[in-house]
Amino acid sequence: SAGVSDEELGNPVDPRAGDLLRREGLDASAHAAQVFDPARFADRDLVLALDLVHWRRLRALAPDAPAAEKVRLLREFDPAVAGSEHTELGIYDPWYGGAEDFETTYGMIAAAVPGVVRAVAGELDAGLPGTGRARGARPRGIPCNAASAMVTPSASSSVPLHTRRPGSGFDRAC
Repeated sequence: SAGVSDEELGNPVDPRAGDLLRREGLDASAHAAQVFDPARFADRDLVLALDLVHWRRLRALAPDAPAAEKVRLLREFDPAVAGSEHTELGIYDPWYGGAEDFETTYGMIAAAVPGVVRAVAGELDAGLPGTGRARGARPRGIPCNAASAMVTPSASSSVPLHTRRPGSGFDRAC
């Protein structure tokens, strides 16, 4: 995961998020905030943002229109919100809330991750037009540990969940 500003650079996961993740069997203790490097667009097929502000900022960082199209909101992959307005798909940071807000955020993320996995699997099964990669090749920028950390409770790798203060410009992008 990475943010769109350096305000939280190097910081660990918010303790409330860390507590929730531990209860879910996930270890985010080694996670430290980092800044999204626009050079990553060259070797990523999908860049995920949690909220609309960061979706817009990531698209603005893209070097060209095809790279900007790689940026998607995580909840676009949640079938429960299919048909919702794009402006309703953001997952906003629970920083100023309580534990229940972190639970809500986690629930939204967890609901979308299986859709991401299905979409990536579909791309792999179909081959990736225009990429030159053969059928069955793993897309760049979709680290196996990012998806499995949210889907498999025993995963102990990097977790695509971090928090920021509203307006700080920090969010995730995989």
